[in-house]
Amino acid sequence: MKSFNWCTDQYGFPILGKAASKLTARRINIDCFLRFSKSESEKEETLEYYNLIRNVKTSNHCCSILKKEPSEKKQAELGIDVIMKGLMAEESHSRMLSFATRGYIFKSHRPHAPEFYHVSPLSIWRDEDIWEYIYRYKVPYSSLYDIEYTNSKGEVCFIKRNGCVGCCTDISFRDNHMSVLRQTHPKRWEQQMKSGLGDQLMNLYKYKGNGRINYLSIARNINDAIDMRPCAFDDLGERIISDEITSSEYDSEVDGVAI
Repeated sequence: MKSFNWCTDQYGFPILGKAASKLTARRINIDCFLRFSKSESEKEETLEYYNLIRNVKTSNHCCSILKKEPSEKKQAELGIDVIMKGLMAEESHSRMLSFATRGYIFKSHRPHAPEFYHVSPLSIWRDEDIWEYIYRYKVPYSSLYDIEYTNSKGEVCFIKRNGCVGCCTDISFRDNHMSVLRQTHPKRWEQQMKSGLGDQLMNLYKYKGNGRINYLSIARNINDAIDMRPCAFDDLGERIISDEITSSEYDSEVDGVAI
């Protein structure tokens, strides 16, 4: 069975949004292309993207390998042609647009089902609506949502979203997933950082920081960076140059048509 560590070794780490991590090729193939290809693009943004992936081993393909592919395999085995999703419009801009254009139900297709339907009954629910429903009907929920952390403004907050450990698709935003994980699960955070993720985040800062001063610029290695306080990684998103690539959301969705 493939693991998250296997995915990051073969493809790269889920750093930045979908626009920066869209390649599904193995990292060895990408490295060979970047090193030996003589083709030149006339588009400045393409050349910028090549420079990004040359410096940072980034890929969101772990999402497909560990979640999407196993799920679709089981759907085919069971002959499923309708799936229910918990997507909410307020979770991201792209999900809001998806609901605006597709509504609660949209149709796509799968090899085993020419007509395959995606249903998102919670699309216009807010977080407040979810919690009101939970409390009113005494619905069990994960204890992770009761864990507190302190945000960048010094406010004590509860975890709003639980995602995959080690996911940095929101690293360019304040109070990102990893900065919260450092407070709530410090040992797990350190394990992820030392697995290679921290090195790639340091590479990202060195490439996109444009000379801005940060502890990462003086850290000799990942151990130095991890031990620094305040944490050099927590405000990484505020210190890298934000552009269309680094600030885009990662919001994987299957193409389909509204019905």
